[in-house]
Amino acid sequence: MIDKVLNNHLCSVIDLSYALSRQDGILGSPERPLSDLGLISYRSYWKDVIVRYILTLQDDQKFSIRELSLQSGILQNDLVSTLQYMQVKNQMQIKTDPFTSNLSGRGSPI
Repeated sequence: MIDKVLNNHLCSVIDLSYALSRQDGILGSPERPLSDLGLISYRSYWKDVIVRYILTLQDDQKFSIRELSLQSGILQNDLVSTLQYMQVKNQMQIKTDPFTSNLSGRGSPI
């Protein structure tokens, strides 16, 4: 029970950090480079965002890394690496943008 409460709180904090970054016109999280524990926390959040996005897609819509990145503020590289971690990238028809965001710094301007 306490783990679920802590996880929900952590996701809220991460969601807030992305909202602040989007407000500043920046893609990506404010924290770079990610520590090992940071990667675990952010990856969990990224997985939740990806799943929620997939659930909103209509049957005729394609999964778009670029669109999800613009909507969520998550860097395209972070989304792709999370999908690879989830081992679904090769199982889905995913539209990727050849001009993915750079991993250095806070991210790329929107």
